[in-house]
Amino acid sequence: MIIEYADGDGADAVRGLVLPISGSLSGLVLETGQLETVADFAADQRASPVARAATSHIGPAVLFPLGMPGNVRGVFTIGRWRGASPFAQAAVEVAASFAAQAGVALELADRRRDAEQLRVFEDRDRHVVDEMDQAIADIRTTVFSPHSRSPLTAPSLRGQIVAIADEMTPMLGFPPAIRLGTGLDDNVTTEQGEHLLTVLREAISNVARHTSASQVEVSVEANSALILRVADNGTGIGPNVHRRGLAHISERAELLGGTLHTGPADAKAGTGTVLFWGVPLG
Repeated sequence: MIIEYADGDGADAVRGLVLPISGSLSGLVLETGQLETVADFAADQRASPVARAATSHIGPAVLFPLGMPGNVRGVFTIGRWRGASPFAQAAVEVAASFAAQAGVALELADRRRDAEQLRVFEDRDRHVVDEMDQAIADIRTTVFSPHSRSPLTAPSLRGQIVAIADEMTPMLGFPPAIRLGTGLDDNVTTEQGEHLLTVLREAISNVARHTSASQVEVSVEANSALILRVADNGTGIGPNVHRRGLAHISERAELLGGTLHTGPADAKAGTGTVLFWGVPLG
C-alpha cells in the first residue's frame, strides 16, 4: 500500500510511504472493511513499524475503509497529536460519511474507466477480422528467432524499487522503510532506472555488511533530478572498510552527470550514515 496523499502536521514524512498489507492497521482495515479506533497510534503494535516511525507524533486515530467489506479500495485515516483527547463520536460520524462518499466516488471512477475500455474493445472488434488476416500473412512470412520477438513489458520502476527492498530484507534482518515520490515512472529513462536500482541494491548491501544498523530509510524522487537517499542508524562505515562499493556508486553517478554525497545521518551525534545519489533529468 502506498500513501498517495497526506495533509497536516508531519504530512511530508508519510506522503509516498510504502506500507505492508500484512502486519499493518491499514492492511487490517483494507481486508476487513471495518473502521478501527486507536488510542495511541504511535504505540499500537498492530501498526507497522514503518508507519509508527513516520507518525510518532500521532496519538488518537481512526482508520476508515474506502468502500464496503469485500470491495475496499483504500483507507482514510485521521489522527491527533499524542496526548490529545480522542475524537468525539460526532466527528467520527462526519469522517465516516466522507469516507463512504469517497469510496463511492472511487467505485464510480472504476466503472467509468471500465465502460471506456469496453467502448475501445468494441471499436477494435470491428477491425479484428482484417487484423487477423494480416497477422496470419505476417506469420507465414516471418522467421521466428530471438531477435524477432517483442520484449515483455518491463515492470514499473516503483515496483522494482519495492522488490529490491523485499529482496534485501533477509540480509538486513528487517524491512527498510520506503518513501516514493512522484515522477518515477514518467520522468526516468530506462538507463537511469537501471543505474538507480543497482545503486540502491549496493547501498543497502553496504548497510547490512558494515554498519550494524537496526533501521534503514530509503526515499526516491524524480522531479528536476532523480534523487536516491538511503539513511541508517548504524555505526557508520569504518576507516578500515574497503570502499569499492562506494566507488562504483560514485562512478554510476558521474556517468549520468550526477553526484554522490555521504555523511553522518545525525550530524550532531555523528552517528549513522546517509547517502545521497542524484542525477539530472531531462
